[in-house]
Amino acid sequence: MASKLPKTISKPLEGTGPLEHLVVKQNSLLEASSPLSLDEHRLIISAIAKVDPRKKLPSKQVNITALEYAESWQLDPKTAYQQLKRAAESLYHQSIVFDRHNATEEFRWIQRKTIYKKGAGQVTITFTDDVLPYITELHRNFTSYQQRNVRHLRSAHSVRLYELLVRFSDQGVRRFAELDDFRFSMDIAGKYADYKNLRKRVIDPAVAELCAHTDLEVAYLPIKRGRRITGLEFSMVRKSQPDLFAVEE
Repeated sequence: MASKLPKTISKPLEGTGPLEHLVVKQNSLLEASSPLSLDEHRLIISAIAKVDPRKKLPSKQVNITALEYAESWQLDPKTAYQQLKRAAESLYHQSIVFDRHNATEEFRWIQRKTIYKKGAGQVTITFTDDVLPYITELHRNFTSYQQRNVRHLRSAHSVRLYELLVRFSDQGVRRFAELDDFRFSMDIAGKYADYKNLRKRVIDPAVAELCAHTDLEVAYLPIKRGRRITGLEFSMVRKSQPDLFAVEE
């Protein structure tokens, strides 16, 4: 079970113009568990980046072309359609799990998928009614980041860790009092029981990717009770803009 988190302050989404490639999630959605593959993460991020979080989404539908997908994630255009199609097919079966103190709530990301033939080169996904309040008409308690900040990540663990840390980037620290809290938040509950294996397979590779390919510089320390490692504390600072965009050429 995830422990109670400190409050974070959401900066208002100002203006009425387009919010280009901005990914915005209500914080409880961001903290919920949803074990996604890298392609599924990319599809959800691409779709949310096309939604105006200040307004309603009347049709609940988002269209994503293979060309957009390839450009957003720097993929080979020849294979982007197959990756997009595969992501839509598997996302249809994925759900989100919320830990509500004394209850668990679960619902699906999308209720419908339309996969057009290769010549059309696009997919349409329809968000469920349950998801909409967490990505639209948001005024407080949300986290936002630019899609480009995660475009070079090659691991689902890295994408997940980025979202968990970017929420607390203004504070510069995020603490997981228990390792099981970290596992739940990282969508790996019940896995990597041995800390050395967790560090080798999940933490160290994800931290290395975030430092190399995102706008965050990240470090971590284990939290100990006596000699036993029981939790983790991450520290993060924003890089300067030139450091971020140097890899995009």
